[in-house]
Amino acid sequence: MIEISRGAEGVVYRYENKIVKIREVKKYRIEEIERMISKARTKSEETVLKRLGPLGVAPKVLEKSEDILLAVEKMNERIGCTVVMEYLEGERLAEVVRRVGTEKELEDLVEKISRRVSEMHRVEVVHGDLTPNNILVKDGEVMFIDFGLSKITKKPEDKAVDLYLFEKSIKAITGRDVSEAVERGYGKDTVVKDAVMKDVIVKLKDVRRRGRKRELEAIG
Repeated sequence: MIEISRGAEGVVYRYENKIVKIREVKKYRIEEIERMISKARTKSEETVLKRLGPLGVAPKVLEKSEDILLAVEKMNERIGCTVVMEYLEGERLAEVVRRVGTEKELEDLVEKISRRVSEMHRVEVVHGDLTPNNILVKDGEVMFIDFGLSKITKKPEDKAVDLYLFEKSIKAITGRDVSEAVERGYGKDTVVKDAVMKDVIVKLKDVRRRGRKRELEAIG
């Protein structure tokens, strides 16, 4: 297995055409508690990915084959805290937006991604770390990766925070305000134009207000 990334939640390896994600041991926790937490979070991530499977917006969960189990064991890692999923081709959005020329091109891209986010939210999945580094683009198609902080929730506030983090991270890279494009994309599909989705937009506006207030307070 080849290590391709390492983060707070674990280490990601590529094995042939598969991704193997192993949650790292948090040595500051009591071992038994750490084991319980890691297994619970791993199971939660698998549950989220399986729920998103029919939408085609995230990697599919794959079976832990015998060769992968042996490879994980040889690394002295914990099989119970391992997720195996398909490897997705694509370029990270963080790189794509840096090449976008016109404001309209950027807004069209943001609208498309926001529409995909609404599909994810419609099945009550919140990503939890919706930044350009966790979004892949290939041939105009959009996919989301790294669901280590994701959860299943019906709360409009949680979904609004997902959108807020997305638009803020885009602005951090491009310097452009894409909030209107986010709203247009999120509500574009008539299937999701219901009371719940409207509540998300209302909450999003409130989250933005609170964010601006914190920024002003920080400036003094």
